[in-house]
Amino acid sequence: EAEAARFKEELVEALKALEGEAEAARGAGEESEQAMQTILAVKEELMAAVKERDRYKEAARVAREEADLTAKKADEHIKGLRQQLRENVHEMHEQMKKLQSENDDAFSAMRMLHDQVTALQKELHRR
Repeated sequence: EAEAARFKEELVEALKALEGEAEAARGAGEESEQAMQTILAVKEELMAAVKERDRYKEAARVAREEADLTAKKADEHIKGLRQQLRENVHEMHEQMKKLQSENDDAFSAMRMLHDQVTALQKELHRR
């Protein structure tokens, strides 16, 4: 009977120890569940941040493409303006040569007329 009482007491102690371990396991399970919820929340925040970063990268890429296209158009426009300027300068140079030639011809004609008038005046004075 003493042995049965001692066995019963050991059994009660073992059950109490099991209950303690079960309680601890439940507490650990709750902590584990909280940790899992925290991990999931952090994962969602991280995924949202990655999506936002990707949107910014895409917007930056589009902006770079638009800037490149604008720069290319500006370069083409500048090239066209330079060509137009070269053509205008050449045309003005040709017109200036033509005007100078016409001016020289007019000056020669004027000198010839002046010489004729002078000759006529001399002849008039002689008569």
